[in-house]
Amino acid sequence: MIRAGADEVVYPIRLGSEQVAKFIGKQYGIDLEDSTNLAPPNLLGYNLKLVKYFDSKNAQLKNIIDRYNAISVVALKRKSGITIENPSLDTLVERDDSVILLVKEDKKAITSPTSFEKIVWSDDYSVGIQSIDEEHRGLILLINRFGDALFVSKSKKEVAKAFEQLLDYTVNHFRNEEELMEKYNYPEIKQHIQDHHRLTQEVLELNKDKQYVFSDNIIEFLKSWLINHILEVDRRLGEFLVKKGIHER
Repeated sequence: MIRAGADEVVYPIRLGSEQVAKFIGKQYGIDLEDSTNLAPPNLLGYNLKLVKYFDSKNAQLKNIIDRYNAISVVALKRKSGITIENPSLDTLVERDDSVILLVKEDKKAITSPTSFEKIVWSDDYSVGIQSIDEEHRGLILLINRFGDALFVSKSKKEVAKAFEQLLDYTVNHFRNEEELMEKYNYPEIKQHIQDHHRLTQEVLELNKDKQYVFSDNIIEFLKSWLINHILEVDRRLGEFLVKKGIHER
């Protein structure tokens, strides 16, 4: 047993969902009333896992539990900011929701990965404009570097540095694309810039509390975030510029 306060003993496996949700509130940006005399639930072999859901297809919470071999769902935080404590397992999880799971740290439990599948540049990603392609390669390099820091070295200092480098490079890349669009009067410039703003905000949201704590599937999200933008949005820009006979900046 664990002594959590002067006159209180808390068993991690018996912590109510409300207590656990309050405990992780500050750490993961869950806006719940603070709680005192609460022991960290990672003691005695139990831990909390934060899962950010990036799939465009909704899933029931019971499927999330099975996927991560979890014991129970502590809380579900909607993209809108609403937090549901002890939600029904039939509740649907939507894109950009966050799920807090209680897991047992044993051989059967899902633990933090020590590696990840790196993104590899493919000619299929080319938009036909060399300067844009080079910057897209740079983004892939920085996403992979961020993954190395997060899952291999696991140094918070390196994670913070890699994330900020990725964010800065992304902002500069978007600015360069927007200058090209303005220079050549790209007809879809308004929608394209709106997409840049949305993507930038999504990355900022990943670390809005400045704690540099990320879910295990963060690289999966960043890969989808980048590749979908390249194939669906940047490709149209590339085709427009190529038709104008422009291949360099």
